[in-house]
Amino acid sequence: MTIKTILSQETPDATECYKHWIFWMTYEQSAYRIWQLKKYKSSYKYIKYFRQGVISVGFTDIGLEDVMSSLPPCGKIIQEPGYVKIPVAEDRECGDFIRWKESFREKNTGQVIEKRLLAFPLEKKSPMEAYVFFQKTTIRADKALFYPSILYMTSTQLPAYKAGYDLLLDLYALTKQMDRDYKFTLGKK
Repeated sequence: MTIKTILSQETPDATECYKHWIFWMTYEQSAYRIWQLKKYKSSYKYIKYFRQGVISVGFTDIGLEDVMSSLPPCGKIIQEPGYVKIPVAEDRECGDFIRWKESFREKNTGQVIEKRLLAFPLEKKSPMEAYVFFQKTTIRADKALFYPSILYMTSTQLPAYKAGYDLLLDLYALTKQMDRDYKFTLGKK
């Protein structure tokens, strides 16, 4: 079963569990109910095809039995191979679910990346370590651009990136002039 089919079948009046390999998975509002009830680890994945993120919670067969006994059913539980549907009272906490889902999207915001940049001890790192750090930070920023309303580059941020890149080039120029004997000892400091 594809994620598209699963999301199209999602209803607010039932918790639906799908078998994927050895795990049971719930998505979106079903995942929110399970997370509220059991605090299982939830994960957020952005799907380009839908241009939206999908939250899922996974658990084992024992976890499914625990969930089935913990959720108060409001009707007959449907059990088929690889699929379980547990009817529940209509979810009136839709706003809570939306806020919960939004909290996942805010993990890679510009403020987090800015804090990482400011906390990076540039004076204690080698040019290669600085390059790798800036490369990883750039990749995170690019990934954040896929999410709506998160970290868009503005013309005011361009000087900071230019200054960081110029600093990196200067560090490479300084270490290039060092003798080979010192490059990996003093140059690293």
